[in-house]
Amino acid sequence: MASLLIKFRDDAKILSELFQVKGKCANIKNRPLYGQFEAALFSLSRQQPAEALKHLKLATAWDKLSPPFLCTQAEVQDQLGQLAEALKTLDQAEAGLPDDPHIPFVRAMILAHNGRNDEAKAAAHQALKIQSNFKPALDLLHKLADEH
Repeated sequence: MASLLIKFRDDAKILSELFQVKGKCANIKNRPLYGQFEAALFSLSRQQPAEALKHLKLATAWDKLSPPFLCTQAEVQDQLGQLAEALKTLDQAEAGLPDDPHIPFVRAMILAHNGRNDEAKAAAHQALKIQSNFKPALDLLHKLADEH
């Protein structure tokens, strides 16, 4: 299942392009906030998820409802074996932006990574309820169906 998560991270470009992060963050007046996110991405590129999580927590402390920061934080928490914390982080993101399909999609990826395929399918379907043609969720559902 780890290869599934890696493939979808590559396909969806979750870490670097989630919600067109660069474009949205470039407009943020608080440059230290953007700097924390960039530092987190740099740490991830160097295979340092614990360091990345420190930067992401600083970013989300300043911007508690930023889906790019929260979704990336949840993915890193999952990498570090902190599934409960990752799901709680996604709950926070969904509370702030309930109509964004990326958030339940990231939940689906994390659940699939942890072998919780039925819950992953439900989360992917939630993303499709929000946006019926959301390709990453459709692709994940097909991939999960192929594994059975």
